[in-house]
Amino acid sequence: MRESSKRKLQDTKTRYREMLASMHRAEKSMDPVLRSFRDNVLFLKHNLNAQAIGSLREEFSTLKGEIDSLIQNMNESIKTSNKFIADIKQ
Repeated sequence: MRESSKRKLQDTKTRYREMLASMHRAEKSMDPVLRSFRDNVLFLKHNLNAQAIGSLREEFSTLKGEIDSLIQNMNESIKTSNKFIADIKQ
């Protein structure tokens, strides 16, 4: 029984070392894949940020045009009301 137990222990240790070696090989093969995945994620983040910034620029241009038009209308209204007030004072 002692010899049988010893053989089983040795067999278990051998299979464990083989399994561990296999897991280390798998782990090493994952590094390049993970590195590539991280690079792709970083690229997408930067690309999406650039697209978002581009979209904001377009939105800002539209808003700027609307704001400029609003300011011009307000200035015309102020000019008209100032003329009206000046005419009343005379």
